[in-house]
Amino acid sequence: MKTKGFFRHTYFNTYYYANIVNNVLSGDAELLGFISNFFADEGILYKLAEPFQKKSAFHVFIQHIVGEFFDNDMHEHDERDFKYCQLHARDKFTPYAVHALDDYNMENYLDGEEFKTYDDVEKYHEELYLTGILWDLYEKIADEIFYLMFNNRKILLLFNDMIAQRMDRINLVDFDEEEYEQAAKYFTKAGILKRVHIPEWCKKAVYFRDRGRCCLCHKDLSGIVSMNNKNHYDHIMPLAQGGLNDVANIQLLCDSCNTSKGARSIVTSELYESWF
Repeated sequence: MKTKGFFRHTYFNTYYYANIVNNVLSGDAELLGFISNFFADEGILYKLAEPFQKKSAFHVFIQHIVGEFFDNDMHEHDERDFKYCQLHARDKFTPYAVHALDDYNMENYLDGEEFKTYDDVEKYHEELYLTGILWDLYEKIADEIFYLMFNNRKILLLFNDMIAQRMDRINLVDFDEEEYEQAAKYFTKAGILKRVHIPEWCKKAVYFRDRGRCCLCHKDLSGIVSMNNKNHYDHIMPLAQGGLNDVANIQLLCDSCNTSKGARSIVTSELYESWF
């Protein structure tokens, strides 16, 4: 039975992909091409500009990274394993995707196909894409990675900094009338988003992630210790610097830290309260 507000974690290569996301955002020179691939879709920034989507901008990025690496791993694994099973008749070839789909209890409509040649394997790969099974799988894996990495404010800062550097390149003057009308809903000017109301679901997610404490001075904001401390939901990457209206760009601050941070400062904390 599915419980509302919960989802099943299987941790299928979750830490493997999380490490890749970390390395991409940390500036690993060998992985920078994956950032370029993410922004190859010229409309991606406008999709991410829509305020406070529950499938956050960071989630969209994670799913992109999972897709690229899963695709590469799948082809390498299946080519190697198919050759091995051809030489060792007792071993049955099982496609890489089948292991992942089984792990997530996802129905694999293509399971049971015979693979007499590697052409059959490649046709199987094509069917996985055409049926959309892989995209559903990527989303499930990305859900787990987001759940894990949403707790890492340094990674969130790196992600939002990457986005902000691209937002700066948006020039509303270049838009035609229809595009301008759409973009004007979200932007005040080139690369700067309008400030909007932060929805309650976002505030709750950030509040519980940050344990009801100011991220910078760690003052208790629960209202249990003191009723005078006021919650502020702050953009990690300020809107004035190209930040997004996105749950992955929000942190909990007290009144004094929020005031001293200012509208253009980019700061978060790597300190977290220990469990015991």
